[in-house]
Amino acid sequence: MSSNFLLSVELIKLMGWLTKNEKTAIKALIKKAIFRGLGKELEKVTTSSHAEINNDMVHDTFVNFLVYLEETLLEALQQENVNKPLRESLISAIQDLKIDNIDTQTLWTSVKQAERELSQNEIHSAKQADAKKMLLEKIFKNWNPTKKEISH
Repeated sequence: MSSNFLLSVELIKLMGWLTKNEKTAIKALIKKAIFRGLGKELEKVTTSSHAEINNDMVHDTFVNFLVYLEETLLEALQQENVNKPLRESLISAIQDLKIDNIDTQTLWTSVKQAERELSQNEIHSAKQADAKKMLLEKIFKNWNPTKKEISH
């Protein structure tokens, strides 16, 4: 068994980002694992069972976990690249619109809904006009203007 292994820059960045920005989510995941059976497994661990854990087992468990993280990260990045043209079409559509009176939450919700609907319809290469039309539909659906916003 070799104790050397290579971590990708992307995986290192992911681990750093998660520990900096997602401590609460990581803590919740650990609590969930304890509740769903890890706690009972840990209760069974005794001093004698520590001897049963050999270096190969430790190495394999660690490497399997890191490989899973890396594969999941790569899948997410590939999905992000698939949605990138769609997102760029939506951003371009936003820039074409006069949206001074629309609150950020409505705009954000509308963009996410349009993105989701366009990608579900497998219109990954959505034309600018399609993206703009879908975004306008979602904005009109989500926007509840106040009298002050209407008077401008």
